Amino acid sequence: MRRSFLSLPLVLVLSMFLVPYESLAQGCLGAGGGGLTGGVISSQNGQPCANIDALNLSAVYGAAIRVTVGNVQAGDNVTARINWNDGTGFTASFPLVNLGGGTWEVVSPRHFFPVLATACEYIPITEMSINGAVCSANWGTPPVFFRWNQEGVANAPSSVFDVTETATSVTIFEVCAGVSTNVTFTDRSNMNCNTNPGDVTIAANLNNRRRWRQFVYGGAGALNTITGGVTVTATPVPNGTAYTGPVISYLPLSSGAPLGTGGGPDVPLNQSVAGWLIPPTATVTETITVPATAVAGEEFVITTRYWNACNRYDLAGSAPVEYNATRIRVVGKPAAPNAVTAAAVCNGTTRSGMATFAISGAPGSATIRWYANTTGASPAVPGTVGALITTTTASGGGNSNIPFSTAFPGAAGTVMPAENYIVWATYLGASGSALCESQPRAVTRSVRELLDTPLSGTSLQAYTGGTGTV
Repeated sequence: MRRSFLSLPLVLVLSMFLVPYESLAQGCLGAGGGGLTGGVISSQNGQPCANIDALNLSAVYGAAIRVTVGNVQAGDNVTARINWNDGTGFTASFPLVNLGGGTWEVVSPRHFFPVLATACEYIPITEMSINGAVCSANWGTPPVFFRWNQEGVANAPSSVFDVTETATSVTIFEVCAGVSTNVTFTDRSNMNCNTNPGDVTIAANLNNRRRWRQFVYGGAGALNTITGGVTVTATPVPNGTAYTGPVISYLPLSSGAPLGTGGGPDVPLNQSVAGWLIPPTATVTETITVPATAVAGEEFVITTRYWNACNRYDLAGSAPVEYNATRIRVVGKPAAPNAVTAAAVCNGTTRSGMATFAISGAPGSATIRWYANTTGASPAVPGTVGALITTTTASGGGNSNIPFSTAFPGAAGTVMPAENYIVWATYLGASGSALCESQPRAVTRSVRELLDTPLSGTSLQAYTGGTGTV
C-alpha cells in the first residue's frame, strides 16, 4: 500500500532535512569540528607593468594565488573564487585539489589586471566554500599585488603630468603681443606609482626604476604658429618647425647630475635605486623667447615625452608617452581701465583735501600699476607714461585707487598750487596673462586758479574742463 509523505513519522521527516544540513555545517567546522586551517599566498605577481603583463607571453605572466585549506572533513569538496579588486568582480569558482590527509590546495587561474589600471596596488578577496556553502568571505590574509604603467597613462592620481609655467604654475601661459617675453616651464609631474604615498603601501612596490624625459619645442602646423619665430636658448625655431631637446635620464638624488642624450650608463637597467622619486633632472625647460612680432591668437606648444620601466627608452621601438597640453598663447593688449573723475577743487585746497586717484573696469583682483605723467605743458596735460609710482590690487569688482599724496608726496597741510595733477594707470593679468599690461589711462585731479586772478583763454579752458566758466 502506498503511503503519503505526510504519513511518515515526524522524526523521520526531520532527519531527511537535518542530515545534509549537519553535513554542511560539519564541512565549515572542519574535521571533527576542529576548525579549518590554511590561507592564501601569492603564487606569482606577474610582470610589474600592466601593459607588458597583458601580453601573456609565458606562464610567468599574470598574477596567481595559492589557496590552501586544511583539516577538511573526508568526503567534502572545496572550491574558491577571487575578487581581484580591480573592477572585474569575482572570477568563476574553481576547485581545489585533494592532496590527502585533509589538505586541499590549488594555484588559481592566472589573472591579468586591466592595462588602464586604476590603482598601483591590489588586495584581492578569496571566497572559500565547502560543499557549495561559503565558509569564509575572505579566506586568509590576502597578498598585495602591484602594477605599474607608462607615465600619465593610468594609476591616477599618482601618475599625472604637470608641466607648467615656472613662476605661475599654469599650463597655458599667456604672453602679450608686441612684447618680447622669456618663458620657462617646470616639470612637476607625479611619477607613476611613486610619489603619492597613499597609492603604494609597500616600499618594494614603488616604481622607482629609471626614467627618461625629452622636451620638444614647437612643431608642424598648430604646434608652432608664432610669427617671427621663437628662440629656444640660442636655437631659432621658425613658424611651423620644432626644436627637439636631448633625452635626459638622471642619477640618484645623492649626485643629482643630469645625463646626456640617451641617459647614459648610470646604473644597470631596471635596478631599483632609492631616491628616484622625482622627474628626471633638470626639471626646467630651456628658455623660450617669444618675439615682439607674435600676433594675438598664435600658440607655441611644448611636448613632454616620457619613458619608464614600462616603455624603456633603451629598447628599440619603444614609443614614449607624449603630453602636449603645455603651451604659450599670445593675447592682445587689453583695453585701458576707466578713469574715475572728480570735480576740480578750489584754490587753497591742501594736499590732504585732494581726492584720490581712482580707476574702475579692471579684472577683479588684477594688479594695478600707477605711473607718473611726463609733460612739458603748463598747466599740465596728459603726456606720456613716466616712472612707476606704486602698484595696488583691484577689488573683486575691478576698482582701485591711491591717495593723492602717494603720487605727489609732501606735507598734508601744504596748499596745492593751481594745476592739473595727472597719473597713469594700467592693469596686469588681463585675459589670464601674468605679463600682458593694458593700455594706460590718464587720471586727473585739478586745482582751480584764484577767482580774482585774470584767466587767459588757454588757462580758462584748461582749468574748467573746456567750459570756460568758473
